[in-house]
Amino acid sequence: PAPAVSPDAIVVPVPIRRFSLGTYRYGRASQQLGVLDRLVAFANHAHSTVPEILDLFNAGVLTRNADTEAILNRRAEAHFNWHFAGRLSRTDDTYARMGVPLVDMAEHLEPTPLARAEWLKFFALFFNKEADAEALFSSIEGAYQRTAALVDGVTTRPNVLVGTPARDGWQIAGGRNVHSQFIVDAGGRYLWDDNTSTEHAR
Repeated sequence: PAPAVSPDAIVVPVPIRRFSLGTYRYGRASQQLGVLDRLVAFANHAHSTVPEILDLFNAGVLTRNADTEAILNRRAEAHFNWHFAGRLSRTDDTYARMGVPLVDMAEHLEPTPLARAEWLKFFALFFNKEADAEALFSSIEGAYQRTAALVDGVTTRPNVLVGTPARDGWQIAGGRNVHSQFIVDAGGRYLWDDNTSTEHAR
C-alpha cells in the first residue's frame, strides 16, 4: 500500500521489476540476490567483473555506458547510483523529471569492510529479498571473521604501503579507512595507521 508521505517524498513501489545501475558495486549483489533478469542498464561495462553481467553485455541485453536517455528508454523503475555530497543537483533533477527514482547508495562512506557489505540489505529491500540478503550477509560476515581470525596474535606484521596515482599526486587512504582495515585484518600494518581519517587524500 502507498504510505502517507509528504508530496515531495520519493516513493518507490516494490518489488522493482526493472532497474538500472550507475555504480558497478551492486553488480555482484544483483547476481547473488537473483535479480539480474530485472537489470536493464549498467553505467559502465568496463567496470564490471561479474561474468553473468558481462554475458548480458555480450548478448546485447544490457546497454553499454548507459546515459539518462537509455535508462528512460529501457523503462527503469529505479536507478541506483553512488552518492557523493557534491553531486550536481541537475543530475538528480533529470532523473526526477523522467519519473525514474534515483536511489543514492553510500556504502563507500562506511569505515569497515563488513559495514560496506551490509548495504546489500538496503539494496535487497527494493526487491523484497530481505531474507536472502540476511542469509547472504551472515555468510559473508562469518567468512570474513574466520579469515581475519587466522592472524590473531601474530607478532610480526609487515609494513604496507598502498595507493593510486591521482592527477599530479598520489592518493592514500586514511588510517581509519576501509582499505587500511583490510590490511590490518590480513595481518599487516598500514604505514599511516596513526592517521585518524576515514577519507582518501592526496
